Order: sequence, then structure tokens, then C-alpha cells
Amino acid sequence: MKRPPKKTILAVSVALAGTSSALAADEGSSQRVAEKQAAGPPARTEMTTPGATDPLVRDFDQARQAYLAKRDAAKKSQRGISEADRQAVRERLQVQRDEQIRAREELRQQLREKREQLPSHRDLIDDARERVRERPRRGE
Repeated sequence: MKRPPKKTILAVSVALAGTSSALAADEGSSQRVAEKQAAGPPARTEMTTPGATDPLVRDFDQARQAYLAKRDAAKKSQRGISEADRQAVRERLQVQRDEQIRAREELRQQLREKREQLPSHRDLIDDARERVRERPRRGE
């Protein structure tokens, strides 16, 4: 599989880091995140209803706006700072990047575990075929 360009990876990493930072900065966000995680995934019927994704889109837009505001504030604050301060910022960004990589790996591991827990689609299809074959046909 072809790897995406480094610029794309960096842009996505920065966006995700900023989004998670913006969420963490928001009062009570950790509590909301914990509640969402404890609630688990929504039932299939909830996902298929019209407008079910509206709250998710709204949350994303709010997090995006918070990230952009924080980024703009950081740019303004970096004007006229010394090289030592710039180095401290670089080190802080490296730590955040490392945390992001670790969190991404944890999510990948959770995804692998969840995939292993799901039944095979082939098994579901075979079960459905057997039920159809067992039904009596009209006229027989």
C-alpha cells in the first residue's frame, strides 16, 4: 500500500493533536469523553436514523474552531521570542507528537482486538443461506 506524503501525515497529526488539546482544555471535556466511551457504540438503528451524525459533526466543528483559535494565539505569541524559547516550544511539540503516536498505536491495537471479536461476515452469510434453504417453498 502506498504511504501518504509526510506533509499529509504531519498535517493530520497536528490537527489531531490540536483537537485533543482543545478538548482537554475545555472544562469537563474529560468527563464527557469518559461518558461517551462508557456508553459504547450506538445501536445500529441509531446510526441509520436521519440526523444521527449531526451531534458528531457539531462536536467536530466546535473542536476545530477551538483548535484554530488556539493555533492563531500560539502564532501571535511566538512573534519576537528568543531561540531558547523556540527550542522549548519544539521540545514540547515533540512530546505531544510522541504522545499522539502512542495514542494512535493504542487505538490501532484496540481496533485489532475489536475486529477479532466480530464474527466473520462469511459465517453470517452462510447462516442466512442455510435458513433460506430450510424454508419451505410456495407450492411444495
